[in-house]
Amino acid sequence: MNPPTQRSTTIANNQPVVVLAGWLGCQPRNLRRYTQMYNDIGWDTLVKIGSPRSVIAAVVEGPSCCDGPSSQSFEMKKLAMDTLRELQTRQTP
Repeated sequence: MNPPTQRSTTIANNQPVVVLAGWLGCQPRNLRRYTQMYNDIGWDTLVKIGSPRSVIAAVVEGPSCCDGPSSQSFEMKKLAMDTLRELQTRQTP
């Protein structure tokens, strides 16, 4: 099977997509085995890793961290929106 970086960016209809969210301090290399596992069964993966600062803010402040205009909440919102846009782009033929 092709390495994850060489997979098509277009997802076939009804093909599952797994969004892998990295943990605090995670590097892309830490998720490679999981990415490969899903790719081996024919599922595409999308890897997203938040910055340590934004993850800590979300944990400490809870859901309210995304209500205000702070840079941490903006970063988490941007990460979520970028993920949704990328999934939508991959589904467009």
